[in-house]
Amino acid sequence: MNDFEAKLQAIVQRRSGIVLEGQKLTKAAQFVGQRHRGRSHSDSLASLEMNQSLPDWLISHLTINETFFFRHPNQFDAVREWLASRPNTDRPLRCVCLGCSTGEEPYSLAMLLASDPSVSDFRVVGYDIDPEAVSTAVAAEYPQHALTRTPSSYRSMLSQYTETVRTAHGERLSLKRTLKESVKFQVSNCLTEDIGSADIVFARNVLIYFAPEDRERLLRRVQRTLLPGGLLLIGAGELLPSSLKSQGGPTWRLNSSLGKGNRV
Repeated sequence: MNDFEAKLQAIVQRRSGIVLEGQKLTKAAQFVGQRHRGRSHSDSLASLEMNQSLPDWLISHLTINETFFFRHPNQFDAVREWLASRPNTDRPLRCVCLGCSTGEEPYSLAMLLASDPSVSDFRVVGYDIDPEAVSTAVAAEYPQHALTRTPSSYRSMLSQYTETVRTAHGERLSLKRTLKESVKFQVSNCLTEDIGSADIVFARNVLIYFAPEDRERLLRRVQRTLLPGGLLLIGAGELLPSSLKSQGGPTWRLNSSLGKGNRV
C-alpha cells in the first residue's frame, strides 16, 4: 500500500464507513487518479477532504449494485413464515431495507406483503448511500431480463405487480403505481443516520462494507430499531452481538451463496 492509497483508505472510511482493502483499494485509487487526471495526489486528497461526505461519483464506484428481484428466495420464504406466525394486528407493518441498491429488494418485499391476506397495511423504506442507485430505485423501471433472473418460485408474483412500458431505452419492466407508492427511498448512510422503528429489517447487502466494530455498532442500532418480535435478515457469516440474540425476535441468516438459510 503506497502513501496515496493509505490516505485515500482513511478518508473513505472516515467519510462513509466503507473499508477498502486489497484490490478494491488499488482500483479505487486508480479510479480517483483517472477522475482527477492532471492533478497531484495531494490535490486529489484535499478535494475529497473538503466535504463531510464523499462525492457521488466515488460512492457509485465503491458500492456494488448487484441485485435482482427476490434474490435469495429462502429469506423471502422466511418472511412468509414470520407473517403466518405473528399475532393478528391492524397496525401497519413498517419494513426497512438497508443498502437497498437499485430497489429490487424493497420492491420484492412490498410484493410479498401486498399479496399476503394477513397484511392490511404496510410501508417499506429503502436506504442506500449511493444517490445514483436510489435514483434508479425511485424510477422503478428495469430491463426486461429482470423477469428471467427472478427465481421461478416468485416469478408469477413479479409479473402480477409489473407491466411492460415503452421508453426511450426500449421496453422496460415497470412497477405498477399502487405498489410503487408503498415503497419510499432515501439517500442515507445507515451507520450515522436514524432509520426509525421497524417490524422487518433487511441488512443483507450492507454489513460487508464495514469494519467489524462498525458492523457491531450498526447491528446494535438495528436492535434499537427492531420492534419486539421483529424479523432481521442478514448475510452469510455475519455475527450478532449476544444482546441482539436475546431480544426475542428471529434472525434469518444466509448460509451459502445458493440462498439457503437458517435461523440464528
